[in-house]
Amino acid sequence: MDSLLITLVTVHIGISYLFYKIHCKFSRKEGLGKFLIPFYNYYLLLRHVNSEPAFYILIMFGGSGIIAAAIGVYIKGIVSVTFLLLFGNSIGLLAKKLGKNFWLYAILTALPLLNVLALMRLAFDKSQAKEIGEYTQA
Repeated sequence: MDSLLITLVTVHIGISYLFYKIHCKFSRKEGLGKFLIPFYNYYLLLRHVNSEPAFYILIMFGGSGIIAAAIGVYIKGIVSVTFLLLFGNSIGLLAKKLGKNFWLYAILTALPLLNVLALMRLAFDKSQAKEIGEYTQA
């Protein structure tokens, strides 16, 4: 039980650091501490590509379950598939803003284990945002 908790915390810190490094390519407004907060780190990252990241996150984590309940069908993987597709789309949009191929990063991010490699490539390569500044406005 303790080793599982340590593993989860370590993975969370690692992914948070990758999100922070990608965020630094757009803006240095927030510090690393804010990126250690679960879900809020993803919200901060999504603000660079989406004017309504809270709605996007709500759809990712809750919307697919609500849709499945509304139609009266429980499909075990519907939440996972919806999450992976939207997560792949959001990272693809980030990659596009960094001058990378949208489809390559969208597909790599939706695949297990390859998603971490895609995030590492985005975080540690020399690319910079085409438009450095504040967040996307509606």
